[in-house]
Amino acid sequence: MDDMVERFRALWDVLSKPGVSENRIQLLLTDRRVPELPAKLSQKLNRYPGTKNRNIYQVELKIVSEHVLEDISRNPNLEGEFLRNCYCSSGALSQHSLLSKQVLDARYAAMFESGSSIATVASEATGAALSSEMTATSLSNRPILLLGDVGAGKTTFLRHFIAIDAADTVEKAICIYLDLGVRGTFIQDLREFVLDQLVRELRESHDIDVFERQFVRGVWNLELRRFAKSIYADLKESDPARFREKELEHLESLLEDRRTHLQKSLAHLERGRMRQVIVFLDNIDQREAALQQQAFLIAQELAAVWKIAVFLTLRPETFHKSQRDGVLSGYHPKTFTISPPRTDRLLQRRLKFAQKITSGDISIESLAASAGTTLNELDLVLGVLQNSLSNNRQLVECIDNLASGNMRMALDLVRGFLGSGHVDTEKIARIQREEGSYTVPVHEFLRATLYGDGVYYDPSASPIANVFDIANPDPKEHFLVLGVLSILNESQAGMEDFGFCPAARVYERLQGCGFTPEQIDGAINRVLRSRLAHTAEREAVVGADSVDLRLRLASLGAYHLKRLAGAFVYLDAVVVDTPILDSDGRETIGDEGTITARLRRSELFLDYLNSAWQAFGESTPSVAWPDCDRNAREEIERIRSRA
Repeated sequence: MDDMVERFRALWDVLSKPGVSENRIQLLLTDRRVPELPAKLSQKLNRYPGTKNRNIYQVELKIVSEHVLEDISRNPNLEGEFLRNCYCSSGALSQHSLLSKQVLDARYAAMFESGSSIATVASEATGAALSSEMTATSLSNRPILLLGDVGAGKTTFLRHFIAIDAADTVEKAICIYLDLGVRGTFIQDLREFVLDQLVRELRESHDIDVFERQFVRGVWNLELRRFAKSIYADLKESDPARFREKELEHLESLLEDRRTHLQKSLAHLERGRMRQVIVFLDNIDQREAALQQQAFLIAQELAAVWKIAVFLTLRPETFHKSQRDGVLSGYHPKTFTISPPRTDRLLQRRLKFAQKITSGDISIESLAASAGTTLNELDLVLGVLQNSLSNNRQLVECIDNLASGNMRMALDLVRGFLGSGHVDTEKIARIQREEGSYTVPVHEFLRATLYGDGVYYDPSASPIANVFDIANPDPKEHFLVLGVLSILNESQAGMEDFGFCPAARVYERLQGCGFTPEQIDGAINRVLRSRLAHTAEREAVVGADSVDLRLRLASLGAYHLKRLAGAFVYLDAVVVDTPILDSDGRETIGDEGTITARLRRSELFLDYLNSAWQAFGESTPSVAWPDCDRNAREEIERIRSRA
C-alpha cells in the first residue's frame, strides 16, 4: 500500500508540472525509473526569489510615479485634458517590432472568413464614421462590436470617442457606459447585473429615477388609461380611495417585471425627450468566454428588441470562436477592429502629460502637498525617459516587443522601471541635474523588467520567459524553445497564410533534430503560455492534436530569439532558473554578487550551453546559437573592460 501511495504521489508531482510529456507519465504508470532533472540553482537558494529592498527615495518615486502615470488617467476632473493630451489613434503599425510589417498589418485577418463584415477603425474618420453608425444602428437592430486584443486600447478609444470624437452626438443623447470589468467581479446573473447598472447609471449620471412616481405614471400612461376603463371604472366615482388602491396594485404588478419597465422607460425617454439612448458595454473581454457570449446576447436584445444603439467590446478570438460554433453563429453584427497604437507615441504622450503634473502645469493639490520634493525628482527622471525614448532605439525596441501590442503592459513596464530596487534612479536624477543629459541603456531597463520586485529572476513573476529551461534531462532541450521560435520566424518572414506556420512543420523539423513529439508538445505549450507565439484562434495551450494547429510568432517571441538569447543581462538572470545537467558545471555555477563574478558565471553558462549545442551533431535546429554566443561574449568583454 505504501508503495502505491508513493507512486501516485510521484505521478501527481509529474502531472502538476507544465509541459510534462506522455512518455514520463507512462514510465511512472509502468513503475519504470523516471530520469530526474538536477536541482536548479534557484532551488539551492535560501530565500528565492526574495524581495528586493528599496531605499526611501525609490519607494517615494514608485508611489508618485504610479499616481501620475496610472491613477491620474481615471480622475474624472482631468478626463478631457487627459484624453486630448494622451490619446493615440489606433491602427498605426509599430516602427520597432521585430515582426514583419505584413504580419502586423494582418493581425486579425486570419481570424475571419473572407467576406465578413469587419471594418478597421480609421484614425482620422473615426468620429464621423461611428457617429453615423450610432444613429443607424438603432434602426438596423444590430449592436456594434469593437474587437481588439487585451491592452489594445479599446477602453481609451471608447472614452475618447464619447468625450471628444462624438461629443456633439453624445451630448444630445442619453449615454450609458457600463464597465463590466471593474464592477460585478462576482457576477452570477449578468442580465440582472446589467439591469441594475442601467438603473443606477440613469439615476446617478442623468438624474433619472425610473421608479419615481411621476416618471412611472408617464411610462405606463397608456396602461393606466386602459385600467381606468376596466371593471374598476365604476369605483372612480363611487369609491375613489379604493380605485386609487386598485390602480396602485396594478402599477405594482407592472413594475414586478423590471426588464419590461426599464425597456419601456428608455423608449419613453427617447419619445418624450427626443434623446437617443446609447449603451456602451465595456471590458467584458476581461471575463471568461461564457460571460462574453452572454454579453453579446444581451447587446443583441438591447439593439433588436429595445431599439437602442449598443456598443460591445470583445476579443477577436472570442468573436471568431463564437461566430463559428457559438451564439454569434446566428447573427450578423456590425463589427470594427481596434488595433493598438504605436507604443513609442503612446509612451511619449503619457510621459509628457505626467510631466505637466510633476512640473506644476497641472496642479493637483493633494499630490503637491504630500510629495513636493519627490515630484521634482520624478520630473527629472520622466524627462530622462522621454529623451531616452527619442534617442535610444534599442530601448524603444525593447518596450515595443515586450509589450507585443499591449499598451497596458507597456505602461506597466515603464512604471516598473521607475522606483525599481534594481535601478539607481537617484543616480539618474543626479546625473541629469549635474550634466544635463542621461540616456537609459536598454540593459538597465531590462534588469528592472527581468527581476521585478525579486532579488533573483522568477519566471512566474516576470514577463520575460526562460528559453533555456528544460523538462527532460536531455541537453539538446536547452535549445528546443529557440528552435520552435526560429521555425516560426522563418514562416512569418515569408508571409504565407498570414504568417502562420502549420504545427506539423514544426514537429517534422524538430523530430529531425532528435526530439520526441512529447518534448515538442511541452515546448509549444511553454511558448504559448509565455506569449512568445499564438495559434490562429489564440488558444492558450495545445493538446494531443497539436499537429493540426497553426502557430505564429509574437513580437515577444521574436525579441527572445533575436535579442535576449545573446544578451548578458538575460543570461545573468536566467542562469538561476536553468537546470545544469553537467555535474562539473553545477559545481562551478553558483550564486554571485559582484559584477566580476557574474561576468565569469555567464561565461561558464555559455560554455555549458555550447557543450549542449554539440550534442546535436550535424542535425542542428535552425537557431543561430553561435551568433548568440559570440554577441554575449563580446558584450561581456565590453562590460569587463569598463568595470
